[in-house]
Amino acid sequence: MLALARRRLDEAARALGASLAARAAIEARGATLERYRNEYVGRLAGDGESGAPVERWRALRRFVARLEAAREAHEADLRAAQCRSDEARSAWREDRRRLEALLALERRRAAERALRERRAEQREHDEIARLRRAHGKGEHDA
Repeated sequence: MLALARRRLDEAARALGASLAARAAIEARGATLERYRNEYVGRLAGDGESGAPVERWRALRRFVARLEAAREAHEADLRAAQCRSDEARSAWREDRRRLEALLALERRRAAERALRERRAEQREHDEIARLRRAHGKGEHDA
């Protein structure tokens, strides 16, 4: 039972690690998208002020619009990744709680077993002492 609980906890930890790594990768892509967007919005503003050709300005606007759409899709991906990491974290916590409960139960059983063994040993010693007293009384009585 403990081995199974440990194995499940290890699997949950691996799943949590994978979901956190996936979320970090998505966050990194988001940072890249944000940098591109800021760079191209800056170019768009600069081209507007410098009187760049209209076609270049329109192309930049279309590209910035695509970056905005990509950023919105990224936000949805990030929310989904966050949900997956939260679920993986909850599963890991639940598996850890189960393992800790099993370990506590195992410690309790070991303590009870040790107590039973000490009591049995004490009964043996008491019986030996009783027999010695009884045997000793018999020799003195004779």
